[in-house]
Amino acid sequence: MMVGILPIALSLPDSPQVLWGGVVVGAIALLAVIVRQIQQITDRTQALAEKAAQLERSEQQNRAMLQAIPDLMFRMNRQGQYLHYVQARELKDFFEDDQRVKTDPQLRADADPQLIEDLFNRQVVAMEQALATGEVQYYEQTVPCGDRLQYEEVRAVPSGPNEVLFIIRDISDRKQAELALKANQAQTRALINGLPDLLMQVDRHGNYLEAACSHFFESIVPVDSLVGKNLTETLPAKVAHQRLEMIQLALDTQTIQRYEFILEIDNKLLYQEARIVPMEGGKALIIVRDITDRKQAELALQNAQDELIQAEKMAALGQLVAGIAHEINTPLGAIRSSAGNMTKYLEQTLAQLPALLQTLDLEQTQAFVDLLQRAMHTTPLTSAKAERKLRRSLGNELMAQGVGNGEAIAEFLVLMGVYTEIDMLIPLLQSPQADQAITMAYKLSGLARSTQTINTATQRASKVVFALKSYAHQDHSGEKIPVQLTDGIETVLTLYHNQLKRGIEVVQNYQPLPQVWCYPDELNQVWTNLIHNAIQAMQPRGTLTIATQPCGDHVQIQFIDTGVGIPAAIQHRVFEPFFTTKATGEGSGLGLNIVQKIIDKHEGRIELTSQPGATAFTISLPIHHPKPHHV
Repeated sequence: MMVGILPIALSLPDSPQVLWGGVVVGAIALLAVIVRQIQQITDRTQALAEKAAQLERSEQQNRAMLQAIPDLMFRMNRQGQYLHYVQARELKDFFEDDQRVKTDPQLRADADPQLIEDLFNRQVVAMEQALATGEVQYYEQTVPCGDRLQYEEVRAVPSGPNEVLFIIRDISDRKQAELALKANQAQTRALINGLPDLLMQVDRHGNYLEAACSHFFESIVPVDSLVGKNLTETLPAKVAHQRLEMIQLALDTQTIQRYEFILEIDNKLLYQEARIVPMEGGKALIIVRDITDRKQAELALQNAQDELIQAEKMAALGQLVAGIAHEINTPLGAIRSSAGNMTKYLEQTLAQLPALLQTLDLEQTQAFVDLLQRAMHTTPLTSAKAERKLRRSLGNELMAQGVGNGEAIAEFLVLMGVYTEIDMLIPLLQSPQADQAITMAYKLSGLARSTQTINTATQRASKVVFALKSYAHQDHSGEKIPVQLTDGIETVLTLYHNQLKRGIEVVQNYQPLPQVWCYPDELNQVWTNLIHNAIQAMQPRGTLTIATQPCGDHVQIQFIDTGVGIPAAIQHRVFEPFFTTKATGEGSGLGLNIVQKIIDKHEGRIELTSQPGATAFTISLPIHHPKPHHV
């Protein structure tokens, strides 16, 4: 800079004024240059200071960031030397932790030498793999820390041609959570294996999302291959259709649906129970349990109960045998007697009738024929008192009209049921053949009376036989049928007719009832037990009232007897099995227990009220109209 200024000064004129003036100008120019240089240096210094401050702030931020990261970080070169490290507060490892940043990391004095050696060897392997592949290496390690184990995740990151950055993070919380999850999963799996169930998660359309099963189902259901399929591919069409309906019903109503179904596998029927549990997101959990053993036990129990009911039924029938035999023998005796009378009358009249008719004139013959017709179509009186009164009045009337032996003829006429409009018979009754004609007419009309007796006896015997057949019938269909309940009650009353007619009056207050869906042969057992108990309670005389009435969707049947009653102290026990108030040999104590089981089976109820002279069993049964089936 001075070199450029001096020539200017030397070129000025030689006068002193001119000389000093040139020097001053040169000095001023030089000073200006120096000032500019100083300003530039100052600016550069300030810029460097600002950059240094920025670097310091950046370093502090980076250091803070490093300290905030919950990791231990250190570098290691290819020779296995630790270069420097940053150790997190949360991490307890094998470096001394008296400073946050170290350039010469020192191993902890209390560290286990064998542990240090094992960790170091694993780090060397990871470093070599990272430098060889240029990729981050991951592995986990376990470090004892006081009375617990510290689980760590290690990353080896290539940071240069000959060194690797190790980043170690404490993952104990995550590991403990994973271990807890595994333990929970193991418990859940053990629970699933212990439950006798098949568990399946499906969507609304029946697609399997998840499946698990107990050991029982492993040989039946291919659980591993269910996911991704639809239940229509794994179940029979009918069962699949039913299950889809139940799934959609459960999801639509958000209620658990339960139903039973049957599968046939290897020619063996398996009874299954399914529960459909709605879940979030349009999913459903299906829980299937095998109930074959339970069903078989229920069937065995049902068979045992049926056999018990049938045995009780036959026992009651055995008690009726004597009365039924009498009920049948009585009409049979009437039939035999009537048949004998018919044979005898035919033998006596066929030979004598022509001779008698030859002795009668036309008017007498017409009277004889009229007498026969009236006798054959008239019902004789059944009251002995009324017969005696008619015989006296008719005998006096005949004698007044000159009929000889009027009293004897009046007796025959009353027996034949002919005791009015006698005037047209007077010509015949006044004839010498009157006695023979009346006797002949009585015998011939006796044929009609015998025929009527045979018809009545046959109807009575048929009614008893039909009642006996209906009572002894056992329905094996296992299905309810519509029945008029009073028909069954009348059947039982017919069988007990011989015992009832000895002094027990039966009052039947029947209101019209709708048909009830029931098991009629079982209800006949109910009527039998209640009527039999009433008869025994009322011996020798009393009144049995049977009343029926409709009650909305139920019907009510009531049996009321005027017997001795049941003491209040034992009324609560009368339905217990083998409990009886009867003498030894008169009852098993199963009758009312069976009655209650049958009523329960019909979803009805039975109630007892009793006091001396009025014991009432009231039964309520649902009508249960069958619901229409929608396809």
